[in-house]
Amino acid sequence: MITSRFSLKTLLLVMTGSALFFAVVSQAARGQGWALGLAFAVAALLCILVVHVIFFVATVLMGGLLQLVVRKRPMAGEGSPFAQHRPPPQWIEPSEPEG
Repeated sequence: MITSRFSLKTLLLVMTGSALFFAVVSQAARGQGWALGLAFAVAALLCILVVHVIFFVATVLMGGLLQLVVRKRPMAGEGSPFAQHRPPPQWIEPSEPEG
């Protein structure tokens, strides 16, 4: 249930903000210049947010598709120069523990 994730305080703040925004929109509908400018500014910010979300989702999807299409295969000679097929030889022999 989605309402259990938000506190009552958060829901009341969202409801109050929405009421104030739509009060400004109603004043803009009546021809008030300041309200019209504020409503357009908020609408522009929302449009910018939507465009950013669309580009982010498109980038993530294209990146995932690119990973599926082009799989990186290690080439001969590529990789760590220190990795070998066997462990390195020991130069100092381990000593026996004193018991």
